[in-house]
Amino acid sequence: MSKTAECRLYRSVVYRALYDALGFTGLPKGSDDHKDAVDEARRWFYNATEDLDISCAIAHLDGYAVRKSAVNLIEARQSGDLTRIPSFWRDCFRRNRAPSYGALQKDVDSLCGVT
Repeated sequence: MSKTAECRLYRSVVYRALYDALGFTGLPKGSDDHKDAVDEARRWFYNATEDLDISCAIAHLDGYAVRKSAVNLIEARQSGDLTRIPSFWRDCFRRNRAPSYGALQKDVDSLCGVT
């Protein structure tokens, strides 16, 4: 399936929200803006909102799989229990470095069965 501009845009929204929810906002860590970005992104994944479902549908992503994976990663990051997440993410969290955009995209796409 070819990706339309709209599909690519909404995938970018989902990927950015995942970065933010995991604390990789690009903003100063102690700032209110950083905290607000993290909190807002986490709410988006934790709350079963139509917004996320619509965004994922337009992006040709499985909203349930995205939400489940995001919540698992958020909880692992918060608790420090990295045993139940893929090694790709364990390495990112241990180094406290965000994955590259391409690596994040590949991970989310494979989770949703996107080629």
